[in-house]
Amino acid sequence: RSEQRAISTELVNKAKSFVAASRSERTRKDYARWWRDFAAWCETHGRDPLPKVAPGEGSEAVQASAIETICAYLAHLADGRGGARKPLAVASIGMAFSALKYALRMAVLKRPDRNGDRVASINFDTPILTELMAGIRREVAATRTIRKVTPLMNADVKELLDGLKPERPRDARDGALLSLLWAGALRRSELVALDWGKLGSDSGGGGYVKLDEKGISITLMTSKTSQTEAQEIVVPRAFMPSACTWLETWVKTARILPGTPLFRGVR
Repeated sequence: RSEQRAISTELVNKAKSFVAASRSERTRKDYARWWRDFAAWCETHGRDPLPKVAPGEGSEAVQASAIETICAYLAHLADGRGGARKPLAVASIGMAFSALKYALRMAVLKRPDRNGDRVASINFDTPILTELMAGIRREVAATRTIRKVTPLMNADVKELLDGLKPERPRDARDGALLSLLWAGALRRSELVALDWGKLGSDSGGGGYVKLDEKGISITLMTSKTSQTEAQEIVVPRAFMPSACTWLETWVKTARILPGTPLFRGVR
């Protein structure tokens, strides 16, 4: 029996690792931050962030109490934490809500505590939560101005690149960074995780870049829009020849070897 218990624990831990791997490291950090904030808020208001069900106890009352707690916390965020701070954006509140769902669903995999209590499984598809988030979005749309950032246009990128000197190592790197970021429509986290030529053995598995007479090929092992399979981005040389030129200059200047990080600091 003890051997069976050990195997079960190992499999549960493995299941947890697979569930965690479904989110990027950045997302897991954001979720952990929001969960700490929620737990602190619950402590202040005398609520349990992990609703538990005792052996033989029904879960209806626990479900209702948990939903009430979550609704109150989301309203607290939308109200600027009681007016103490600027009200959060809808995207931030949505992130907090996703963090709670993720943490509470992961907590269901925990074993019962010494009293035999187990973490209750919460149904997040209840109409009250749906209506609450819809009401928050409607209130924000009616009362708050959404800040819009001026987009970076092709002429802006050209002006920035024209101000760099390719014979200077730092400028060669910055020119390759900027032009590759623009040409591949990459995120900063994706850009700095790229290797040259092939995926390096010590890399974080971000991706790699190849360059030939046809242009640039960017392979992202994972991305925000594709967490389960690699994505390839092709930038033809005719589309943006300056990106190819800057990349060639930087690789030659810094003597980047295949399988090593493409970008690095310059002293």
